[in-house]
Amino acid sequence: MIPTPSSKPAAYEGPHKSFGDLLLALQQAYPASNWVKSSQAKDQVNNSKVVFSSTDSCYLYGYQSFQSAVNNDFGSYGDSWSTFGTYGQFGLLMIAEDSCIAGTSKVIKYPGLGQSDSGSQVLAASTENINDCLTRLSTCFLDAGLKLPERMTSTFHKKTTELDALASANPSFCVDSNLLVAGEGATNSCEAASGIPGVKAGEYIMEVTSDLDILRMAAKSPSTQEFGKYLIYGDGWAVFIHGSTESYKKAFLEMNKVLKGTLIARY
Repeated sequence: MIPTPSSKPAAYEGPHKSFGDLLLALQQAYPASNWVKSSQAKDQVNNSKVVFSSTDSCYLYGYQSFQSAVNNDFGSYGDSWSTFGTYGQFGLLMIAEDSCIAGTSKVIKYPGLGQSDSGSQVLAASTENINDCLTRLSTCFLDAGLKLPERMTSTFHKKTTELDALASANPSFCVDSNLLVAGEGATNSCEAASGIPGVKAGEYIMEVTSDLDILRMAAKSPSTQEFGKYLIYGDGWAVFIHGSTESYKKAFLEMNKVLKGTLIARY
């Protein structure tokens, strides 16, 4: 029996706002940027309900909840990165340079940002914290005193060696017999070999070793099914196959005999 976390984000408690309130607050706090609401349908990407833009190339995507924002998180976007935030009951994604974050921080609450100090703790991708995000989903980012890990870093100095172990297993799970293991905080993959139960030859077995990417993955709603049904993870690493379903169960059980991590079903 593969365990399935009972995942549910906490309900929002606090004053309710409107997107109009947000735009007005941005215009007042950051007037030089001339914030406007986009009326172009093409700007409503990743299920956003509203998009605001500024003259200094800040783009802010609004969602009905923080969980919805995390579910639709971009990660990297061209030369920029997404940063999630909250305003009232809304969830937000800022696609911009760091100056846009600093300029809007009086209006938008960006969980886990800022300098770490004696009263804060970095939310590393430990097995314990991955478990917490799988259970509480996006709420795991909202605790007071937390600082999110830097992009593309690994607290555990982890490389993608689990893929190498799968490739070296007998029989091998990967076509690649000599993987070039990616550096710390990376994402890497190997092509699945033929004959793995329920898995098509050539599908990619993925490994992520960036703290923030692992935690983002765990905090997304299972209903998105973006990362598939099954997930194997340990301190500083996670292995999955995009779009895995019940038919992949035996394959993941066999892979975990090699990896000896924590295997769960996301839904």
